[in-house]
Amino acid sequence: MRHIEFETLLKYFESSLSAAAEREVAAHLNACRDCAGVRNRLGTFFDYVREESEFEAVPQAVTANLLNIYKPPPRLPEKRSFVRTLAAKLVFDDWRLALNERFVLSDTRQLLYRAGDFDIDLRLHFAGEKCRVSGQVFPDCRRGAATLIGEKRAEAVFNGDCEFFFEPVETGDYRLQIELDDVRIELPQISLVL
Repeated sequence: MRHIEFETLLKYFESSLSAAAEREVAAHLNACRDCAGVRNRLGTFFDYVREESEFEAVPQAVTANLLNIYKPPPRLPEKRSFVRTLAAKLVFDDWRLALNERFVLSDTRQLLYRAGDFDIDLRLHFAGEKCRVSGQVFPDCRRGAATLIGEKRAEAVFNGDCEFFFEPVETGDYRLQIELDDVRIELPQISLVL
């Protein structure tokens, strides 16, 4: 059975296919677990962006970059005797964009990091002396946890969509450590200061 091309699946979500093509895609999705899985992840992504866009605008370039998350996850041997540690590199900071375009900083901030084959979308929501930190790791992972390390530690376990949510923490400097199966991702310094 031939799988649905990703572009066709996007058109299916946008309802821009002909009625006959839409019926054909729907029938294939009912029969193919692989394509149905991609459809479910894509639906989760669109729901996530829709929810977040209520709080802040997601730049088109970021959305286009995030669509690349639907590449197959890297294949690693099942049993490994060591944990790989990856240092994450900041690739996008919406505050830098705001400063360059001479906008006023808001009480929310979006940061995108890359570590090896992983992308980490980090969201900061400031409220007085507290900051609510949430994020998501792409591509999908089987299980994981995140730890904010500063004067105090905060821990969060991933949900089924590789998202993590911390209770509000005091503002200040932290580092973030993400544990995924046999991979540890380190974000060395995150400044939770408005």
